[in-house]
Amino acid sequence: MPIPQPPYIVSDAFQENNEVRHMYMTLGDEGEVVFFITTMRKDETVRVISLRKAHSKEVHIFTEQTGLS
Repeated sequence: MPIPQPPYIVSDAFQENNEVRHMYMTLGDEGEVVFFITTMRKDETVRVISLRKAHSKEVHIFTEQTGLS
């Protein structure tokens, strides 16, 4: 059985602290919008820099971009 994927949005790559990072928003287990930032580091697959519940402005952007309400 395929695993359903929730909607998500991702930013263009950006530089911070001499590494390439991406910002993402998606839905958490309870249906809340979560915001996280990742990077790739040597000898690692993906490193999560930050993971938190999205702020109200971010939730608004997410719902506009995904069509969810």
